[in-house]
Amino acid sequence: DVGVAALTTEFVCHLHELVMAKDPGFRGIPGRIRSPGLPGDVVQIGGSGRKEESVYNPAPPQHVERCLNDVLAWLRDETLIELGDAGMGMTLPVRMAIGHAHFEAVHPFSDGNGRIGRILWPFQIMASGHLPLYLSGYIEQNRLEYGQALQEAQKQLSYGRIVEFICDAIIASSEEEEISKSIIGRMPDQWQERGKFRKNSAARNALGILIKKPIITARLLAKELDVSFQAASSALNSLQEKGIVRERTGHDRNRIFAAEEVIAVLARTFGEDPEVALEGARRTLGLKE
Repeated sequence: DVGVAALTTEFVCHLHELVMAKDPGFRGIPGRIRSPGLPGDVVQIGGSGRKEESVYNPAPPQHVERCLNDVLAWLRDETLIELGDAGMGMTLPVRMAIGHAHFEAVHPFSDGNGRIGRILWPFQIMASGHLPLYLSGYIEQNRLEYGQALQEAQKQLSYGRIVEFICDAIIASSEEEEISKSIIGRMPDQWQERGKFRKNSAARNALGILIKKPIITARLLAKELDVSFQAASSALNSLQEKGIVRERTGHDRNRIFAAEEVIAVLARTFGEDPEVALEGARRTLGLKE
Protein backbone atom coordinates (compact mmCIF):
# COMPACT_ATOMS: atom_id res chain seq x y z
CA ASP A 1 0.00 0.00 0.00
CA VAL A 2 2.94 2.35 0.62
CA GLY A 3 4.11 2.19 -3.01
CA VAL A 4 6.90 4.47 -4.18
CA ALA A 5 6.72 6.42 -0.90
CA ALA A 6 8.80 3.57 0.58
CA LEU A 7 11.81 4.54 -1.54
CA THR A 8 13.44 6.77 1.07
CA THR A 9 17.00 7.32 2.25
CA GLU A 10 16.15 5.48 5.47
CA PHE A 11 14.91 2.48 3.46
CA VAL A 12 18.02 2.40 1.26
CA CYS A 13 20.30 2.61 4.29
CA HIS A 14 18.38 -0.23 5.94
CA LEU A 15 18.84 -2.38 2.82
CA HIS A 16 22.55 -1.64 2.85
CA GLU A 17 22.80 -2.57 6.53
CA LEU A 18 21.03 -5.90 5.94
CA VAL A 19 23.19 -6.81 2.95
CA MET A 20 26.62 -5.60 4.03
CA ALA A 21 26.44 -6.66 7.69
CA LYS A 22 26.85 -10.24 6.43
CA ASP A 23 29.74 -9.45 4.06
CA PRO A 24 33.05 -10.34 5.76
CA GLY A 25 34.96 -8.27 3.21
CA PHE A 26 33.13 -5.03 3.98
CA ARG A 27 35.26 -2.59 6.00
CA GLY A 28 32.85 0.33 6.34
CA ILE A 29 29.81 0.90 8.54
CA PRO A 30 26.77 -1.02 7.23
CA GLY A 31 23.86 1.30 6.57
CA ARG A 32 25.89 4.54 6.80
CA ILE A 33 26.14 6.76 3.75
CA ARG A 34 29.49 8.33 2.92
CA SER A 35 30.17 11.34 5.12
CA PRO A 36 33.32 13.41 5.75
CA GLY A 37 35.63 11.70 8.22
CA LEU A 38 34.11 8.23 7.98
CA PRO A 39 36.14 5.28 6.63
CA GLY A 40 35.79 5.14 2.86
CA ASP A 41 34.30 8.63 2.64
CA VAL A 42 35.99 9.28 -0.72
CA VAL A 43 35.53 6.63 -3.40
CA GLN A 44 36.42 6.21 -7.05
CA ILE A 45 35.51 3.80 -9.82
CA GLY A 46 38.42 2.14 -11.60
CA GLY A 47 42.04 3.24 -11.58
CA SER A 48 43.45 0.66 -9.14
CA GLY A 49 43.47 3.14 -6.28
CA ARG A 50 44.86 6.09 -8.24
CA LYS A 51 42.37 8.95 -8.56
CA GLU A 52 44.04 10.33 -11.65
CA GLU A 53 43.43 7.03 -13.42
CA SER A 54 39.84 6.53 -12.27
CA VAL A 55 37.03 5.96 -14.74
CA TYR A 56 34.55 7.96 -12.69
CA ASN A 57 34.63 9.97 -9.45
CA PRO A 58 31.30 9.92 -7.56
CA ALA A 59 29.90 12.75 -5.46
CA PRO A 60 32.23 14.13 -2.73
CA PRO A 61 31.22 12.97 0.77
CA GLN A 62 29.85 16.35 1.85
CA HIS A 63 27.28 16.22 -0.98
CA VAL A 64 26.27 12.55 -0.84
CA GLU A 65 23.25 12.84 1.46
CA ARG A 66 21.73 15.72 -0.52
CA CYS A 67 22.36 13.99 -3.86
CA LEU A 68 20.88 10.71 -2.64
CA ASN A 69 17.80 12.50 -1.32
CA ASP A 70 17.37 14.17 -4.72
CA VAL A 71 17.61 10.88 -6.61
CA LEU A 72 15.08 9.15 -4.36
CA ALA A 73 12.72 12.14 -4.46
CA TRP A 74 12.81 11.87 -8.26
CA LEU A 75 11.93 8.17 -8.04
CA ARG A 76 8.99 9.03 -5.78
CA ASP A 77 7.68 11.88 -7.95
CA GLU A 78 3.99 11.00 -8.36
CA THR A 79 3.40 13.38 -11.27
CA LEU A 80 6.32 11.90 -13.18
CA ILE A 81 5.02 8.39 -12.48
CA GLU A 82 1.43 9.17 -13.45
CA LEU A 83 2.48 10.76 -16.74
CA GLY A 84 4.78 7.86 -17.54
CA ASP A 85 2.19 5.21 -16.75
CA ALA A 86 -0.31 7.11 -18.94
CA GLY A 87 2.11 6.98 -21.87
CA MET A 88 2.80 10.71 -21.77
CA GLY A 89 6.22 10.67 -20.15
CA MET A 90 8.90 8.38 -18.78
CA THR A 91 7.64 4.81 -18.54
CA LEU A 92 8.73 2.52 -15.70
CA PRO A 93 11.73 1.00 -17.59
CA VAL A 94 12.96 4.50 -18.44
CA ARG A 95 12.62 5.63 -14.82
CA MET A 96 14.40 2.48 -13.68
CA ALA A 97 17.32 3.11 -16.04
CA ILE A 98 17.76 6.82 -15.33
CA GLY A 99 17.23 6.45 -11.59
CA HIS A 100 19.79 3.65 -11.46
CA ALA A 101 22.36 5.68 -13.40
CA HIS A 102 22.00 8.57 -10.96
CA PHE A 103 22.04 6.33 -7.88
CA GLU A 104 25.30 4.73 -9.03
CA ALA A 105 26.68 8.17 -9.91
CA VAL A 106 26.10 9.33 -6.33
CA HIS A 107 27.65 6.08 -5.02
CA PRO A 108 26.20 6.74 -1.55
CA PHE A 109 28.12 4.01 0.29
CA SER A 110 31.79 3.14 0.60
CA ASP A 111 31.05 -0.29 -0.91
CA GLY A 112 28.08 -2.37 -2.02
CA ASN A 113 26.52 0.31 -4.21
CA GLY A 114 26.04 -1.98 -7.19
CA ARG A 115 24.26 -4.58 -5.10
CA ILE A 116 21.93 -2.04 -3.51
CA GLY A 117 21.25 -0.35 -6.84
CA ARG A 118 20.22 -3.66 -8.38
CA ILE A 119 18.14 -4.65 -5.33
CA LEU A 120 16.20 -1.40 -5.70
CA TRP A 121 14.85 -2.44 -9.11
CA PRO A 122 12.44 -5.14 -7.90
CA PHE A 123 11.27 -2.81 -5.12
CA GLN A 124 10.70 -0.08 -7.69
CA ILE A 125 8.75 -2.52 -9.85
CA MET A 126 6.63 -3.67 -6.89
CA ALA A 127 6.04 -0.07 -5.80
CA SER A 128 4.57 0.55 -9.25
CA GLY A 129 2.07 -2.28 -8.79
CA HIS A 130 3.83 -5.06 -10.70
CA LEU A 131 5.28 -8.39 -9.64
CA PRO A 132 8.99 -8.06 -8.79
CA LEU A 133 11.56 -9.04 -11.39
CA TYR A 134 15.23 -9.67 -10.68
CA LEU A 135 17.63 -8.36 -13.31
CA SER A 136 20.95 -9.15 -11.61
CA GLY A 137 21.47 -12.40 -13.51
CA TYR A 138 21.24 -10.60 -16.83
CA ILE A 139 23.57 -7.88 -15.56
CA GLU A 140 26.20 -10.44 -14.53
CA GLN A 141 26.10 -12.02 -17.99
CA ASN A 142 26.42 -8.64 -19.72
CA ARG A 143 28.68 -6.68 -17.40
CA LEU A 144 30.75 -5.00 -20.11
CA GLU A 145 27.72 -3.68 -21.97
CA TYR A 146 26.16 -2.61 -18.66
CA GLY A 147 29.28 -0.73 -17.61
CA GLN A 148 29.58 1.07 -20.93
CA ALA A 149 25.92 2.09 -20.88
CA LEU A 150 26.26 3.34 -17.31
CA GLN A 151 29.32 5.41 -18.15
CA GLU A 152 27.57 7.04 -21.11
CA ALA A 153 24.71 8.04 -18.83
CA GLN A 154 26.94 9.34 -16.05
CA LYS A 155 29.66 11.07 -18.06
CA GLN A 156 27.78 12.23 -21.15
CA LEU A 157 24.19 12.42 -19.83
CA SER A 158 23.29 10.14 -22.73
CA TYR A 159 20.62 7.76 -21.46
CA GLY A 160 19.55 5.96 -24.62
CA ARG A 161 21.94 3.06 -24.19
CA ILE A 162 21.17 2.38 -20.53
CA VAL A 163 17.42 2.59 -21.22
CA GLU A 164 17.75 0.10 -24.07
CA PHE A 165 19.89 -2.16 -21.87
CA ILE A 166 17.32 -2.18 -19.06
CA CYS A 167 14.51 -2.91 -21.53
CA ASP A 168 16.49 -5.87 -22.88
CA ALA A 169 17.18 -7.00 -19.31
CA ILE A 170 13.48 -6.89 -18.42
CA ILE A 171 12.48 -8.90 -21.50
CA ALA A 172 15.21 -11.52 -21.08
CA SER A 173 14.67 -11.83 -17.32
CA SER A 174 10.92 -12.22 -17.80
CA GLU A 175 11.51 -15.05 -20.26
CA GLU A 176 13.98 -16.69 -17.88
CA GLU A 177 11.51 -16.37 -15.02
CA GLU A 178 8.76 -18.04 -17.05
CA ILE A 179 11.07 -20.98 -17.77
CA SER A 180 11.86 -21.33 -14.06
CA LYS A 181 8.20 -21.07 -13.03
CA SER A 182 7.17 -23.72 -15.54
CA ILE A 183 9.83 -26.19 -14.40
CA ILE A 184 9.27 -25.60 -10.68
CA GLY A 185 5.50 -25.78 -11.11
CA ARG A 186 5.78 -29.35 -12.39
CA MET A 187 7.96 -30.52 -9.51
CA PRO A 188 5.22 -31.53 -7.00
CA ASP A 189 3.77 -34.05 -9.47
CA GLN A 190 7.25 -35.35 -10.29
CA TRP A 191 8.06 -35.69 -6.60
CA GLN A 192 4.82 -37.54 -5.96
CA GLU A 193 5.71 -39.94 -8.76
CA ARG A 194 9.12 -40.41 -7.16
CA GLY A 195 7.92 -40.80 -3.58
CA LYS A 196 4.48 -42.44 -3.93
CA PHE A 197 3.30 -40.67 -0.78
CA ARG A 198 -0.08 -41.51 0.73
CA LYS A 199 -2.96 -39.19 -0.11
CA ASN A 200 -3.39 -36.45 2.52
CA SER A 201 -0.20 -37.49 4.29
CA ALA A 202 1.99 -34.70 5.66
CA ALA A 203 4.75 -35.66 3.23
CA ARG A 204 2.44 -35.37 0.24
CA ASN A 205 0.91 -32.13 1.44
CA ALA A 206 4.40 -30.71 1.93
CA LEU A 207 5.22 -30.97 -1.79
CA GLY A 208 3.33 -27.82 -2.69
CA ILE A 209 4.95 -25.97 0.21
CA LEU A 210 8.47 -26.84 -0.91
CA ILE A 211 8.25 -25.02 -4.24
CA LYS A 212 7.38 -21.84 -2.32
CA LYS A 213 9.74 -22.40 0.61
CA PRO A 214 12.62 -24.59 -0.61
CA ILE A 215 14.55 -24.02 2.63
CA ILE A 216 12.44 -25.31 5.50
CA THR A 217 12.52 -26.66 9.04
CA ALA A 218 10.19 -29.05 10.83
CA ARG A 219 8.83 -26.19 12.91
CA LEU A 220 8.02 -24.11 9.83
CA LEU A 221 6.48 -27.06 8.01
CA ALA A 222 4.35 -27.90 11.06
CA LYS A 223 3.01 -24.35 11.02
CA GLU A 224 2.35 -24.41 7.27
CA LEU A 225 0.49 -27.74 7.40
CA ASP A 226 -1.09 -27.20 10.82
CA VAL A 227 0.31 -30.49 12.11
CA SER A 228 2.45 -31.43 15.09
CA PHE A 229 6.21 -30.97 15.14
CA GLN A 230 6.60 -34.75 15.24
CA ALA A 231 4.40 -35.20 12.15
CA ALA A 232 6.36 -32.55 10.27
CA SER A 233 9.68 -34.13 11.28
CA SER A 234 8.48 -37.54 10.12
CA ALA A 235 7.34 -36.04 6.82
CA LEU A 236 10.72 -34.43 6.23
CA ASN A 237 12.46 -37.71 7.00
CA SER A 238 10.27 -39.43 4.40
CA LEU A 239 10.97 -36.69 1.87
CA GLN A 240 14.69 -37.06 2.46
CA GLU A 241 14.53 -40.84 2.03
CA LYS A 242 12.84 -40.36 -1.36
CA GLY A 243 15.35 -37.78 -2.58
CA ILE A 244 13.03 -34.79 -2.43
CA VAL A 245 14.94 -32.78 0.18
CA ARG A 246 18.39 -32.89 1.78
CA GLU A 247 19.26 -32.07 5.38
CA ARG A 248 22.06 -29.51 5.26
CA THR A 249 23.35 -29.11 8.83
CA GLY A 250 24.26 -32.68 9.72
CA HIS A 251 22.87 -32.06 13.20
CA ASP A 252 20.29 -34.08 15.10
CA ARG A 253 18.51 -30.94 16.30
CA ASN A 254 17.56 -27.66 14.60
CA ARG A 255 17.77 -29.36 11.25
CA ILE A 256 17.39 -27.41 8.00
CA PHE A 257 16.12 -29.12 4.87
CA ALA A 258 16.54 -27.97 1.28
CA ALA A 259 14.57 -28.81 -1.86
CA GLU A 260 17.77 -28.84 -3.90
CA GLU A 261 16.08 -29.05 -7.30
CA VAL A 262 14.09 -25.87 -6.70
CA ILE A 263 17.17 -24.05 -5.48
CA ALA A 264 19.24 -25.26 -8.44
CA VAL A 265 16.73 -23.88 -10.94
CA LEU A 266 16.49 -20.54 -9.14
CA ALA A 267 20.24 -20.18 -8.58
CA ARG A 268 21.47 -21.31 -11.98
CA THR A 269 23.57 -18.99 -14.10
CA PHE A 270 21.45 -16.75 -16.29
CA GLY A 271 20.69 -18.57 -19.54
CA GLU A 272 21.97 -21.93 -18.29
CA ASP A 273 20.01 -24.98 -19.40
CA PRO A 274 17.79 -25.86 -16.41
CA GLU A 275 18.36 -29.56 -17.01
CA VAL A 276 22.08 -29.11 -16.37
CA ALA A 277 21.30 -27.44 -13.05
CA LEU A 278 18.79 -30.18 -12.18
CA GLU A 279 21.31 -32.92 -12.91
CA GLY A 280 23.69 -31.38 -10.37
CA ALA A 281 20.91 -31.11 -7.79
CA ARG A 282 19.91 -34.73 -8.26
CA ARG A 283 23.48 -35.87 -7.77
CA THR A 284 23.53 -33.88 -4.54
CA LEU A 285 20.33 -35.66 -3.49
CA GLY A 286 21.94 -39.02 -4.22
CA LEU A 287 19.56 -39.89 -7.04
CA LYS A 288 20.67 -42.14 -9.86
CA GLU A 289 20.86 -40.70 -13.37
